[in-house]
Amino acid sequence: MFPPGEKLISLRELGKKINRHYNTVLKLTKTGYYSLGGRLVHLEVIRTPSGMRTTEEAWYRFLKAINRV
Repeated sequence: MFPPGEKLISLRELGKKINRHYNTVLKLTKTGYYSLGGRLVHLEVIRTPSGMRTTEEAWYRFLKAINRV
C-alpha cells in the first residue's frame, strides 16, 4: 500500500511522464529490474477496478532501489 498523500496515476500516465511506452512500465511491475547490487526490484503498483496504479513517488523509490549497490 502507498503512504497517504501519494496521488495514484495510471501506468500509461507514468509512461508519458518518463517518456517510456506503457509496456515498458508494465514490465517493470511484473518482471522487475536488477539493481546494481544484483537484487531484483519491482515497481510498486496497486490494482484498482479501473486498472493498475502507481505513484511518482513509487517511481523515485524504484530508481533509488535499482541504483543501490
